[in-house]
Amino acid sequence: MPDNKFTLDYDGCRRLLLERLQEPAPGRIQLLIGPRQVGKTTRLLDLTRQLGEAAQYVAGDDPQAGLPSFWERVWTEAEARAGRGSAILFFDEIQHIADWGRRLKGQYDRLRRLRIPLHLECWPTGDVLA
Repeated sequence: MPDNKFTLDYDGCRRLLLERLQEPAPGRIQLLIGPRQVGKTTRLLDLTRQLGEAAQYVAGDDPQAGLPSFWERVWTEAEARAGRGSAILFFDEIQHIADWGRRLKGQYDRLRRLRIPLHLECWPTGDVLA
């Protein structure tokens, strides 16, 4: 990992996210990290409400995330939203999903290959990348 750290305050993070969501989708996967209890989930839920039908919030620590069909259901719904126009998938606590990095990369590659207009925002806890 590079030594330089890119940090933003709460409002700066919100502004940058909204700015990047104006880019054509799929653009980049945005992986935002931070320690526990700093407002990551609150930020995601606020953005989900603000962005309306285009936004989908998913929590990797939800009890349903352990079900065998969870991953497939998330992507089926996300792609259905993207079929109605550009969409956003906010994936909170993604580190709770087994093999999430490989799975996410595979889905992202598929989105790019098929030109599905879906933005990906993933928010693991800060200790995941340490």
